Amino acid sequence: FAEATWRIAKQLKSKLISEGEVKSKQLMEKEENLEYRKNFKKKLNNIMLTGELKDVFSNEDDRNYIISRLTREALGTGDIEIFLKDPNLEDVSINSYKEPTWVKHKKHGWLKTNITFESDRDIVNIATEIAIQVKRSINTLTPMLDAHLPDGNRVNAMLDPIAPKGANINI
Repeated sequence: FAEATWRIAKQLKSKLISEGEVKSKQLMEKEENLEYRKNFKKKLNNIMLTGELKDVFSNEDDRNYIISRLTREALGTGDIEIFLKDPNLEDVSINSYKEPTWVKHKKHGWLKTNITFESDRDIVNIATEIAIQVKRSINTLTPMLDAHLPDGNRVNAMLDPIAPKGANINI
C-alpha cells in the first residue's frame, strides 16, 4: 500500500487514542487485553469501511495488515510483538535505532530483520511498555530494566545515560 495510506492509518490511530478509545494497558489483564484488542480491531475495520475512508482501505489484505499493525502499536509492543510469539526465536536484540533489529533463530542462528526504528524515542517507548507489563519502570532516573515478561522471557533494557549508543532492548 502507498505511504499516504499508511499516514492516514496513523492519523486514525492517533484520533482513536486522543478520543480515549485506547485503555491504559497496565490496567488490563491478559484476557481483557485480548477481548479489547478484538473490539479495537473491529472498530478500526468499521471506520475504514465507511465514509471517505472506504476507498482508501478497499483492499482487504492491506486493511487487515494495517489493522493488525495499528493494534500492536496501540495495545502492545509494536513490531517486536511478532517476534515474541515465534517459538523458533530464542533472542530479540534491538541495539540501536541506527541499525536493524536482530533475532536469534533456533535453527538458523543470528538473523538481521527488516524491523528498524525512526528514533531512540521509539525504542524508549517499547521499553516503557515492557516495564508497564512487568509492573516496573524505566526512565532517566532508573535507566535499566532487568525482568521477566509474563510469558517467562527475560528482558533487559537500557536507556541513556548508561547506554552509550542509545536505548537498547534484549529479550
